Amino acid sequence: MPRPRRLTLATLFLLSALSALPVCRAASMRLSWIGQGTAGDTRFGLHSIPLDGSGPGAFLELPARTQSMTVHEGTVYYAQSHPDYDGSSIFTTDIQGGNRTPLYEIDRRATTWGFVVTGDHLYLSDSLYDTIRRTDLAGGHMEFIFESGASPSPAYMTGTPDQLFWLQFAVSSRGSSGIWTLDYSDPATAAPILESLGEPRYLSSNSFNLFWFDSMDRNIYRSDFSGQNLQVVVSSTWARGLVVDDDYLYWANNTNLLRSDLNGENIELILVSESLIGSLYLETIPEPGTLLLGITGALLLLGHRRRSV
Repeated sequence: MPRPRRLTLATLFLLSALSALPVCRAASMRLSWIGQGTAGDTRFGLHSIPLDGSGPGAFLELPARTQSMTVHEGTVYYAQSHPDYDGSSIFTTDIQGGNRTPLYEIDRRATTWGFVVTGDHLYLSDSLYDTIRRTDLAGGHMEFIFESGASPSPAYMTGTPDQLFWLQFAVSSRGSSGIWTLDYSDPATAAPILESLGEPRYLSSNSFNLFWFDSMDRNIYRSDFSGQNLQVVVSSTWARGLVVDDDYLYWANNTNLLRSDLNGENIELILVSESLIGSLYLETIPEPGTLLLGITGALLLLGHRRRSV
């Protein structure tokens, strides 16, 4: 008959440490939008809600002269023009408005249409000087990575793990806009993948496709990352913001926030705002506890192996 196992001091210590770790939960999604809130909330700023209803929403009052912004892993990045508009300051803050930190100074007038964080860099498009620049997330170095020299100008941007995509937007010439891309490691690879678009806006991406809204024909489109397989996803709609993940497409139709599957079907109303909804931001919020599952699994495996010898 096998002898009963005795817990060693090391095993007891490890089990005690594990009991103090948070319980593992699946990652949740947080959706943020610029505008007023819901159900009588007339505060104007950045509103955020967890889509699974797992917690309360958040509100960030936007400073005066905020030009552009993005949200990434609970951090808000935004550009604020100087009082005389001769430059801009880039700041970071958390989703509740705490820990406001200067990141970088732009020492000339700029019109920042697009912000996106991919990897360890923040990318900014400047439609006034027709450029795209990037800085590390510590604000230590800013470099220009693209310059078109003339209209169309870089505008809305999105990123995949390997590539940056952006709209080259022609403000005064319908049908002259396009979508460009470059490889992060070699910005000289910048090249168009789609041209002769109407009035594209609100570029977003998931693991499979690019999505955008065209205000000239009022359709939401998608294509692959080479600009092929161009399709209308939602027709005869209006969007004041658009964002997508691997499961759903979200867009702001005036005061309504709508959601559909990636084929534009099964449209549902998510919320109604007190005023027009602006830009949308969608982010994955990892929950604590992944370490707990990994170590617990290792303990179970260790116990099994010991019983087998």
